[in-house]
Amino acid sequence: MAPRHSRAGRCHSIEGAHVRRAAVAEPDCISEDLSTEDLITEDVPTEGLSNEDLPNVLLEAAELPAPPGPDDSAVSAAGPAAGPSRRHLLRALLAGGAVVGGAVVLDRTATPASATGVGPLFNVTDYGAVGNGTTDDRASVQSAIDAAHAAGGGTVFFPAGTYLLSMRFDHSPAVYALDIYPGIVLRGANRGASVLKVASAANGATGGDWTAVLLQRDASTPVDDFVLEGLTIDGNSAGNAITSSSLANATTAGRHALHVSTGARIAVRDCRFSNVGDVRHVLWLNGDASGDGTARVTDTVIEGNVIDGVGSSSIDHAHASIYWAGEGLRCTGNVLLGKAPTAIGAGTAIEGRGSDIQVEDNDIENYTVAIAAAAVQSWEGAQNDVAHNTARAVAVGVLLSSKQSGTHTSGFGANGVDIHHNQVTVDRDAWATRSAGAPAIAAGVALDTANDLPLADVQVRDNQIRFAQSSTASVAADAGGGGVVWSRSGSFSDNDVAVVGNFVDSPLAAGVLVNAGVARLDVIGNSVLNPGSAASGSMPASGRVGISVGNPAGSSLADVRIDGNEVFDGRTPVVMTSAVRYAPQGTVVNAQAMDNVVRAMDPGAAIAVADSTTTTANALFLRARCPSWIQPPGIYRFGSTVTTEGTVALAGSGAIRVQQAAGAGSTWTSTLTSL
Repeated sequence: MAPRHSRAGRCHSIEGAHVRRAAVAEPDCISEDLSTEDLITEDVPTEGLSNEDLPNVLLEAAELPAPPGPDDSAVSAAGPAAGPSRRHLLRALLAGGAVVGGAVVLDRTATPASATGVGPLFNVTDYGAVGNGTTDDRASVQSAIDAAHAAGGGTVFFPAGTYLLSMRFDHSPAVYALDIYPGIVLRGANRGASVLKVASAANGATGGDWTAVLLQRDASTPVDDFVLEGLTIDGNSAGNAITSSSLANATTAGRHALHVSTGARIAVRDCRFSNVGDVRHVLWLNGDASGDGTARVTDTVIEGNVIDGVGSSSIDHAHASIYWAGEGLRCTGNVLLGKAPTAIGAGTAIEGRGSDIQVEDNDIENYTVAIAAAAVQSWEGAQNDVAHNTARAVAVGVLLSSKQSGTHTSGFGANGVDIHHNQVTVDRDAWATRSAGAPAIAAGVALDTANDLPLADVQVRDNQIRFAQSSTASVAADAGGGGVVWSRSGSFSDNDVAVVGNFVDSPLAAGVLVNAGVARLDVIGNSVLNPGSAASGSMPASGRVGISVGNPAGSSLADVRIDGNEVFDGRTPVVMTSAVRYAPQGTVVNAQAMDNVVRAMDPGAAIAVADSTTTTANALFLRARCPSWIQPPGIYRFGSTVTTEGTVALAGSGAIRVQQAAGAGSTWTSTLTSL
């Protein structure tokens, strides 16, 4: 399968760093009072077009997906704080909406431009469906789907109404509502008007222990060209309580809205999945269920959807609301809302496994993990981008997993992962109070410590990571958290890891923490504000640092660059102990820390510019600036320098101290040379 974009030639140099930049266009800032015409920036031939044709022509010219269905108040309230991008404004205007006070407001009565359908049209009311919310319409809706299937495909249309669906039990062990087939489009008038609602006590005595609403029952027949759009699927969680967490798997009580294991060109667009409660997965598209190295779900689009009401207060039944494994996923513009940070069952919002994955422009709130970039599939993943997402009230923004699966037991879990331009707000306190399933760490971007395969060509760049104020004392695991955390046990090494240009505000521990074997590691150009912000000064000194780099015993670090980072402590008295902590326990070849800067609001701050715990053999080459002279603890290589910039320095501002031992050692010159 040809990739959607090539990584070739995307090299960007920062102080010589081996960092490749993704060719992703940044959203433009535009004024609020723009018409559709104002948003067209290219020559688009519109003369002679009808009003019906114009929206699709404009969208094609802008290279955008079809307009979304109507939004709802919950989504508007949860939207990103930043102003709407050109794309969102264009989509809103073309969907019959407007821009009011910088917010996108969509017309609830608007019909999507694509509502005319594809192929023959099968109206469910022609097959006996009533849509009054009380009559069981399952058999009638299935008749319409079966008729479309018999015709070789078509659009099954749901006029405005609430279609109650019971479950069927004739294909054990699955308990589900509707069969789906290839070439079928299930389309509503819009997601605010057309609702498929699961009946209460859908599985009789066991209530909510059911498999799926929409099920691909025969995995040997791929559901190619299946489309779900403009509908709400109401899980009716109040009437379908899960009975036991022991049922939390895909075949008995997954409670999926959509369950697919084979298919190509699948789209889920502009739908709402509400009242899902205790749900294992909302969308389950697992093209790696066989584990034999073949992707059986390909070229999938999941965009413009809303998933809300995830989680409960009793059973931790969750895995990922959107779970996908295969090749070719575009997951964009979705809104996912958990009930509350303390709710059990709000696990991972989006998990993508495989190759050629784009998870972009999603808005996520109240999940333990916002996005799992999971290299856990039976082949080596590649070309996976996680970009421009917003996550709030989460424990972990992006979690990187790389584990053996099926026939894939060696090599890299993934070769090519780019995590960039995401905005994450971590709230450790809210998640730490959960009665079960509390996360092990709080981090903006983190490596799964249970990984057993290495990763290659990973970029974590230009992300904004903020931590909500912590009011409870730190727990032991918090010392392993931070803004960007690359930590793993074992002797194997990741290759080509770049942590570049990230901004981290008030992490509980370090802004950037690396404790792993890595061949070619760049930690460059990051800004860290107030590290070690755990409540009541409960973070140990080793965690109150800006950048911490090391590796476990038995592993190797090679070609390490800790360059051009800036660490600032704005607290009085100062809390941070050092800007850079260098603490390898394994072998190190060629490590340097160049042009890092430490600053402090407290004029009497006693902050070491660096803290090295290494032996002579692993000595770090250091060149740094700090407000006052405090001899860096540890051993550094010959020629290392520290420049003092503050007036509190023993010899005044601009003094330079040089490491001039005969070999690597800890003797710094007492003669100060002014710049």
